[in-house]
Order: sequence, then structure tokens, then C-alpha cells
Amino acid sequence: MSDRKKKSRRRVSLFVNYVAFFVTVEIICLLAFGGVLFYFVSYTWEDEQKQKLFDYTDNIADVYEEFLASASSGNDVSFSGLCYAVSSVTDAAQADIFIANLDGEIIFCSDMANTQDEFTGVITCEKHSKIQIPGEVYTGILVDGMMATRSDLGGIYSEEVFVAASVAKRIHASEAEGIVFAVQSLDTGLMPYKAEFLQIFILVGIAFVIVTSLLIYISTYTITRPLRDMSEATKQYSKGDFSYRIQRNR
Repeated sequence: MSDRKKKSRRRVSLFVNYVAFFVTVEIICLLAFGGVLFYFVSYTWEDEQKQKLFDYTDNIADVYEEFLASASSGNDVSFSGLCYAVSSVTDAAQADIFIANLDGEIIFCSDMANTQDEFTGVITCEKHSKIQIPGEVYTGILVDGMMATRSDLGGIYSEEVFVAASVAKRIHASEAEGIVFAVQSLDTGLMPYKAEFLQIFILVGIAFVIVTSLLIYISTYTITRPLRDMSEATKQYSKGDFSYRIQRNR
């Protein structure tokens, strides 16, 4: 191999090493930043999702309280309003909505809202008839007045879900009459959100790496040129060739 080719390969090798180093550091920093950003954004989104579910249950609790206040007068309109509220929230939140009494038994649910003409207080839905809210769960809700968290609801569900709950009371009274629950699968909102975030991050990350890699390539080539020249001069001097000169840029 000629001396010229050897010199060229050494210069290219030095330049490539610098570029590879900076690009590697850039990718590592980008991945670390993306991981931290994803964690905080997901945490914020989850809090907003739980708060939204709680607001839904709070609205239904208000409607349920109005229904209880007018139940003695046989006002069918009030029950129709309860059915409409439960059905609307079920569709809007893609959540399972149900109302439990103070014994933890389900007395009304979103499925019944579409099939019943009157409130009986007896569960007729096969799915919800098997649910019994554990005492520690509804006792904690009655003490706190609410719930908005990730939970398996005392073992009712096989995996964690978003759960929100509000206490319904009789109007002008402080006694609790029931608890409104909203249960939403984590896959309903969180997984599509994660997939969308990951897709956007990958596209932005690829564009960022390409642009910054070009800038690193140009800047590294300029920065390492004196080093390449000095390295080549040292090798030539060690061979006894003192004719090699380093060019200075002013």
C-alpha cells in the first residue's frame, strides 16, 4: 500500500472516531431525555385522566342525589335523567359506570340504564350482580368522600384499572346514600397515548439525529483538521522526513 493511501486512511480513521463518539453521545442523551420526558408526561396524563373520571362520577352523583330527592313523588323524569347521565358518561369516557349501596352491593349500572324504565334498587345485570365492593374499599371512600386512583378495587379486577368514585348524599342531609363508581381499563387511554407518543418521539428523534449529525460532521472535520495534520507531521518527522509542513489558517 502506498504512503499516500496510508496517510489518507489514518486521517479518515481519526475523523470517523471523533464523529462516531459525538453521535453516540448525542443518541444516548436523546434516549435519556426521551425516557424522562415520557415518564413525566405519562404521569401528568394519568393524573388528568383520573381527575376526569372523578368529575364524571361527581356529576352522576349530583344527578343521583336529585333522583333520590324526587323518588318519593314518583317523578319519572328524574329517573330518565339518571339513565341519560349514566349512558352519556359510559360512552364519553368508555368506562364502566355503576352505583353501589352502603353494603357494597351494586344497585344500578350502565347496562340497566339502557333497559329499565324504573329504578328498583335490585341489580338485574349479570356482570355486575357478581360484584361485591370490599368493605375496606367503600369504607375508605366514605371517609375520604372520593377516590381517584389505579387499583384492582380490592381484588375485583384481575389487573389494575383507573377507578374513580364519588359519594352521593340526600339533598339537605349529610347521610351518604350510595357511591358512584367509574372504572376504565388502562388500555383504553394510556396504551394508545403511549403508542402515539412513541411514534412522534421516533420521528422527531430521527430528524434531530440527522440534522445534528450533519452539524457534528462539519464541525468535527474542521476541529480535527489541525490534529490530523499534527499527527501526520509527527509520523513523518519520526521517519526523518522534515519536509512536511503544517498549514495555518488565520
